[in-house]
Amino acid sequence: MLCLMTCIYRLQDHFENVQLIADTTTLPHAMQYLRTRIAEELDLSQLTERLQKGKGQPTTLTSSEKLELWDRLKILSMQLLIFSTYLWCIQYVISQIFFSLKFYGCVSSRFHTNVGFAVGCDNA
Repeated sequence: MLCLMTCIYRLQDHFENVQLIADTTTLPHAMQYLRTRIAEELDLSQLTERLQKGKGQPTTLTSSEKLELWDRLKILSMQLLIFSTYLWCIQYVISQIFFSLKFYGCVSSRFHTNVGFAVGCDNA
């Protein structure tokens, strides 16, 4: 029974190491890729440039154009916030599921063999 508990603790430790690797290497890389893709799709730089040019020279933009630009900027900013938060959550959940399934898929046959060996069963 002690061998069985040792095997289970080793598997738990291995699983925690796999999770740590996923959280420190894979997830930040995936999030950086998502961040650049979102920035490409929801580009706010053109709107901010037009507003900054209009700030220095009041004759380039009328008040209604400034309000329209500000409204578009607010809407796009909220879309960016919501979209980024949603994608971050989805990416995190998917990566956790992927690494969990990968861990259990690679370990399941070894686990049964190790448990069978620890208990003393030959047919495991």
